[in-house]
Amino acid sequence: MTVSATALDRILVVIPALNEAATIGEVVRSLQAVGLCRIRVVDNGSRDRTVEIARQVGAEVVVEPIRGYGQACWRGLQGVDPEIDWILFCDADGSDDLSQLPQFLAQRDDYDFILGNRRGTTAGRAQLTAVQNFGNGLASALIAWGWGYRYHDLGPLRLIRRPALEQIQMGDRGFGWTVEMQARAVELGLRICELPVNYRPRQGGKSKISGTLSGSVKAGVIILTTLAKLYAKTFHPDVGAQGSTPGAADVALSINLRKSASWLNPCLLFLSAVLLIWGSVWSLPHGDFLNDPRAVPQFWRGMGVMGVGFALSWGLRSLTASWFWLVAIATRLLLLAMYPGDDIWRYLWEGLLQTQGFSPYDYAPNAEILVPLRTEWWSQINHPDISASYPPGTQFGFRLLAIWPRR
Repeated sequence: MTVSATALDRILVVIPALNEAATIGEVVRSLQAVGLCRIRVVDNGSRDRTVEIARQVGAEVVVEPIRGYGQACWRGLQGVDPEIDWILFCDADGSDDLSQLPQFLAQRDDYDFILGNRRGTTAGRAQLTAVQNFGNGLASALIAWGWGYRYHDLGPLRLIRRPALEQIQMGDRGFGWTVEMQARAVELGLRICELPVNYRPRQGGKSKISGTLSGSVKAGVIILTTLAKLYAKTFHPDVGAQGSTPGAADVALSINLRKSASWLNPCLLFLSAVLLIWGSVWSLPHGDFLNDPRAVPQFWRGMGVMGVGFALSWGLRSLTASWFWLVAIATRLLLLAMYPGDDIWRYLWEGLLQTQGFSPYDYAPNAEILVPLRTEWWSQINHPDISASYPPGTQFGFRLLAIWPRR
């Protein structure tokens, strides 16, 4: 299907960019090759030649100094020509296969919102990391559960009618931009289409999200938080609006509270499970405390993520046995592959002592009497001059609690 030049003139391309000098020129040229000429690159604080190159190849450049994917997208929508009917979003790193854009453009008469589904092609699935696949699958499942429409991806390549985008009233300014748009599109009854697209490795530069585990975790948490906020808006409409009676407000509030009980527990369940598993994945490469000086802080960051997930689980009203064992076993299987930290060697040593008739609470590992028992891994024990203290310390804590004055 051939698209007229006049029709293409009514499409604005918005490209958020941060230090993409290696790729932005080719991305703009690829868009121009399919007939798109209104191309707006939103520079989000680049320190390389991104702005210069974008202008050289004919793109309009606007500057958004406040960092954030959604913030850059939002800036790109300001001051749009009234003649623009459609907005196309794509990435600046060259990973989107823009040669497939004619397929997108051919769907405009039948749909309001057209998305590229990277998971719909073998090449696309191969380029997504395990964390990306897991996060996309989880977010898609949560949208299906909350709004009744099953997406397959949260991909960056998307074409949407301008009036529809204005109706959505996008509020997110970070990584939650894409998921907010998709959930709200279902809420508003937009005609939605997902097209399988190829997805390529980043063509240059450095990834800000999927290239690092911490970036992926942060993006995932933001996406889940965005969904939770959207759930709250859906199930907690404003009560006591002008003209309503106190009785009506009370009834509405009661209904909202019952709805809240129906979605809050599942949301906490999913979020706590995701954080526990992500924390395990984060900690996994950082078990070699003795030989890698960066391991300890990274390990504790992962443990911190797990701790947040564990703390969230305290708010669960109920939990099925299958969910409990699924998360418990998954986290432990992941951590089994971790390089044994010095705590592991300590535990092995203390177990060995007990099989030989010695108490690890009576002797420090470097005690002279224990020299004949030393193994080839003995040197990896932590704090060899201190005896075990956990059970005595615990007992001391319980004694303090027993004598603590009660009020």
